[in-house]
Amino acid sequence: MKVHEEKPGAPPEELRAKFERQRRNLIAICVVIVFYDHAQIEVSGISFLGAQIGIGHPQAIVHALWVAWFYFSVRYYQYFKAARADELWQTTRMAFDRFARRTILQHLSSGGVEWRGAPSVGDFQRRGLLRVGVTLPKYHPSEGKLDEGQDIEIPLWRFAGPALASLWYLTVHTPLATDVILPFILAVLAPLFWLSL
Repeated sequence: MKVHEEKPGAPPEELRAKFERQRRNLIAICVVIVFYDHAQIEVSGISFLGAQIGIGHPQAIVHALWVAWFYFSVRYYQYFKAARADELWQTTRMAFDRFARRTILQHLSSGGVEWRGAPSVGDFQRRGLLRVGVTLPKYHPSEGKLDEGQDIEIPLWRFAGPALASLWYLTVHTPLATDVILPFILAVLAPLFWLSL
């Protein structure tokens, strides 16, 4: 019996194929909507099996395009949640954690705090609107117990650099930006572009 191993967070091949089909459909309908509007295409009739069919209300084509856009947007979101959302979240979290580690270490060392191991953003909790913090346990070897130790807080603005570095990493060094995020951007831009003209 052959066991197929996949990396954690990777969707099964069939689900991934369906996701890619929905992505293709969403991108195609967004491009058609923008092109149809920008080129100011006017359709008066179509030819079907040699027969000329007239279109009495050309605005019906626009309505059909928007119905298709809505349908493909919903389908893309559904398959994104099923196939790629965990991968996007894990990759984003890993990249941010990697870039934020230096900021955390710099802040801790400037305060004279010793941290054992590699600090992670996951070790910190929100403390108010603009701060994150952690309470470091203090071990007493003579008593053999842990007490609450030093309370450390870091302002959120210190993580702006790591957030930008993570965004750059995801956009340039992984296919997630074009595979997953770009279709969402196009789905939002198509109606905005349509409304602006």
